[in-house]
Amino acid sequence: MDNRGFTIVELVVVILLLGIIATVALPRFIDATDEARLSVAQHTTGAFVEALNNVRSEWFAKGKPTNLTVDAKNLTFVNDWPHPTTLTTANCMDLWDTAFRAGEPIQPYVANQPAPAWSAIGFTSACIYVYHEGQTYGAANLLPFFLYQPRNGSIWVQRYNMS
Repeated sequence: MDNRGFTIVELVVVILLLGIIATVALPRFIDATDEARLSVAQHTTGAFVEALNNVRSEWFAKGKPTNLTVDAKNLTFVNDWPHPTTLTTANCMDLWDTAFRAGEPIQPYVANQPAPAWSAIGFTSACIYVYHEGQTYGAANLLPFFLYQPRNGSIWVQRYNMS
């Protein structure tokens, strides 16, 4: 009688190999989601920098006036960088809308509330833009975000404790 099939040893070896592969590969795939979120934040940060540079170019071309009106929004410049009058959440959202020419939706950051994609937080010295991707987190620092300091034009992307 010619029985063809796998022996128990062969099956155990295959199961062990699959287990090892799953243990090594799965964490990398889980990490890919966080890396993708960070990548989107970095890409949007670059687009924001480019948009701000376009606004600055327009400002320079008009002879560096005290105020520049872009899409019915008034921008002030400090040290050659667009600077909201006060760094409130609403003004940071206006700066976002002005830079992107209203092309990228944004809303105020509210803890434990999902946002469409981006939300803004205004602080005394910076505007913080948080990338949600529709996720709800209690604290903004659990998501990738970038910070814009208008007094010197510095921008950087941060990522803390993303799960």
